[in-house]
Amino acid sequence: MKIYTCHALICLSLLTPVLPALGQGGFTDKAEAKNKLIGGVKEGKWIEYYKTPYETTTDTAAGVFYSLTDYKGGIPLGIIRKYYKSDKLLSSAPYFNGKKNGLEKGYFESGKPEWEAQYTNGKQNGIQKVYYEFGQLRWEALFTDGEINGVQKEYDENGNIKKETKYSNGITEEARKHFVKGTLLFKEAKTTADFTTAGSEFKQATDLAPEWPDARYNLALAKESAGDYASSLNDLKLYLQFKLADTEARSVQDKIYALELKIEMATKKQAEERSITAAAEYKKQQTRQVLDKLKAIVGDAEYEWYVASIGDYAKGGRSGLNMGEFEKEGKNWWSWGHYSSKYVFKDDKVFVCKYVMGPINGKDEFTDLNPDKADLIGTPNGPTVDDIVWESIDYYDQSGKAHNKKQVWVHIDEGNGDFCFSGDRPLTNPNRDAVYGYWWYSRK
Repeated sequence: MKIYTCHALICLSLLTPVLPALGQGGFTDKAEAKNKLIGGVKEGKWIEYYKTPYETTTDTAAGVFYSLTDYKGGIPLGIIRKYYKSDKLLSSAPYFNGKKNGLEKGYFESGKPEWEAQYTNGKQNGIQKVYYEFGQLRWEALFTDGEINGVQKEYDENGNIKKETKYSNGITEEARKHFVKGTLLFKEAKTTADFTTAGSEFKQATDLAPEWPDARYNLALAKESAGDYASSLNDLKLYLQFKLADTEARSVQDKIYALELKIEMATKKQAEERSITAAAEYKKQQTRQVLDKLKAIVGDAEYEWYVASIGDYAKGGRSGLNMGEFEKEGKNWWSWGHYSSKYVFKDDKVFVCKYVMGPINGKDEFTDLNPDKADLIGTPNGPTVDDIVWESIDYYDQSGKAHNKKQVWVHIDEGNGDFCFSGDRPLTNPNRDAVYGYWWYSRK
């Protein structure tokens, strides 16, 4: 990847080359204009109309200015004169070999001088001066080979200097300073923010020198490196409007094609990211709705423990209970004592935590309902309470680490929050004739 840099300036000779003697040429009477075309080429005396001093129009009614030019084989020769619509002289410029050569002069409609500029082979060479209509010098600058060089001076109406701007080859020192800073920052840039900072320097350079191709190209590079592909594309298109070598123009156009693809890919990625974000937000909202619904059902209620099991328990004489499915309030349930739990809601999850354990040493003990010590943890995974995914914890060690965590089957009664779960019943497609162990937490 190239990036343009500044080099030491080579002093250019200010000597104007000696030209062949220039005849006055041209003409001043618009009635002489015939506007002939020979083989599609302008020949002889022509009158042409302008919407601005530099923009032609074929609509004579829209013409604010007009020019009188003598052509030879499509090439202007002698003096081209432009006029206001009032037929007052606007400017006169001598041409030789189809290019401006000599002193061009411009005039206010009052006939007072407005500017003068010296040309050599179509490029300004020498001092250009601009005047106030009352005759005081308003502006002057030295041109070399078409570019301002040296100090441009601006004067107020009293002849006092109000501004001086230093130029080198048509570029102000201020613009060049920002260009140099941007170049160094770009070379050392590593992050998006770094490239953005470099780009801001190039942007200031292009604002001060909009016709500077190198600054425009480097601005496009910095923006691309910062990920601002659309803006980089716009600057490359502006750069392509400069007069470039064919190979350079080809390279820039190919780069434009590549940037267009990057924009397309980035747009697609952004759409996908928006879709993912929207889905995540929808799921988060859905989770809040499910937990709010369950919270409204259970409130601050306690749920006492009951158990039915196929295990050989001496207590209650229960052994080999034949429960094809859990029996709510059925004869095969027996109480686990004064043990009870509560629902605790935190961090988009729901926890079933021990609340009362007893009697222990003749009295009940109460816990602090710590979710980090929960027996069961529920994570919403759909629009309903039944979609909550539940995990049971066998025990916590002294460091607080959970052991034997596994997903378990759970059913919640949405009428009162009663909670039934089984550690050995399959999550789906249970055998209806099989016997599974169940816990029932019944609302007090």
